[in-house]
Amino acid sequence: MASEGIVLKPKVLSGSISRVLESFKHDNDDVRISEPGMEDNQGNRMLPHFFLSAAISVFLVGTPALLAYNSLIDIGIDVSASPYMLVPFAMIIPLVMFPIQVFFVSRELKHRKYIIKPNSVDIEDNYLDRSIKSASFDNMTDAKMEKPLVQRLFGTGNVLLNTDGSDTKEIKIEFIDNPETLQEELSDIISETDYKQPI
Repeated sequence: MASEGIVLKPKVLSGSISRVLESFKHDNDDVRISEPGMEDNQGNRMLPHFFLSAAISVFLVGTPALLAYNSLIDIGIDVSASPYMLVPFAMIIPLVMFPIQVFFVSRELKHRKYIIKPNSVDIEDNYLDRSIKSASFDNMTDAKMEKPLVQRLFGTGNVLLNTDGSDTKEIKIEFIDNPETLQEELSDIISETDYKQPI
């Protein structure tokens, strides 16, 4: 391993699609809707600009729906008793919102890199503002690999680094190729670090 470290980048398109699809399966207690820079208690990044995506989607769907509704009134069709005609338009909003949210997530992932250094792992984000999160191998207890169903379709996965004695319980290296290989290498480094530490 080079002294300056190994730099890994997440797969942008597949990672964006995966993160948006995976966000639908989270429990209500695990709120993942936020602005960039916000994280949950596990150190995982949340969906960026969710409310902006929703507002854009409502505008894109609502404008033609209202125009169509008014056009029906103008030609003399009585729609006053049928406001439910707008329900199909409301059902389209999540479909319109999906590519908008994928766009915002892809912008975030494009500006992220993971740096594996001899003594630590850094997560560097340069989306809107610059932030670096670092965890030392001395504080890591283990490395686990996960490949959610959506990511399996794209051939990517995550490596979770559990840390001890820090505010961040977990560091997640997301949406990378060959997560099994990285997990094995990081597990070896953590084991070696634990072996060298005095008892």
